[in-house]
Amino acid sequence: MLRKMFVTVALVVCVLAVSAQKDSLKTKKLDHYFGVQVNQLFRQVINLNNSTNNTISNPYQLIYSLNLAKSGWGVNAGIGYDYQKITDKESPANHESRINDLFYRVGVGRKIMFAKRFNAGWSLDFAGSHLVDKTVTVSVTDFGSGVIDSVSSEVTSKTVSLGGGAQVSLAFQISNRVSLGTESTFYYLKSKEKQNVLTTDIQIIPFNNTRTVTSTNSNFETGKAEFDISLPVALFLILKF
Repeated sequence: MLRKMFVTVALVVCVLAVSAQKDSLKTKKLDHYFGVQVNQLFRQVINLNNSTNNTISNPYQLIYSLNLAKSGWGVNAGIGYDYQKITDKESPANHESRINDLFYRVGVGRKIMFAKRFNAGWSLDFAGSHLVDKTVTVSVTDFGSGVIDSVSSEVTSKTVSLGGGAQVSLAFQISNRVSLGTESTFYYLKSKEKQNVLTTDIQIIPFNNTRTVTSTNSNFETGKAEFDISLPVALFLILKF
């Protein structure tokens, strides 16, 4: 569903670009660049085999920058979001996971034109991400004669990453307002993961009319640091206005 939304946005950007045939006669002081990642759109257009593993390491589906028209200096930002719901009803524990993953960045840099149709840029960014993974499992065992043992487990993991580094970009100008570009990032990130495990065991024995509830709650925390390089494999359709 999320991928279809980005494909729709990309098509809207194309329509806006085609309708804007005449440039403004006034001298512009600021340039706005809005881009959407279009790798999935290109795969559908050229009918690539979806079974092939073509994972895009760049997590930012939407990018934006505001630059001075004369010098090219400006600010930029990127954002990406991914949601997954995984349900395995065939497993005895009735496993279900919900994963929310948010990526963001903001930076200061410059864009310059060269060779008439190429736009190159660089930036120093602050970057971060926020991941929440919640997994619930429920297992019920019936021993007969109404004796039931129910065990539920809820595991919640939260990972927060912060850091930053350099970003470089290159775009080919298709028209005055539309370009196709890619980028590469070199980020040093520190992350901290906190995990909470809540387990509840309920035992029901009807012949002596007892119901026993036992709960355990455990917390874990880990941290790591990494230098992450994102190769220029993500393609962005960029509208300038």
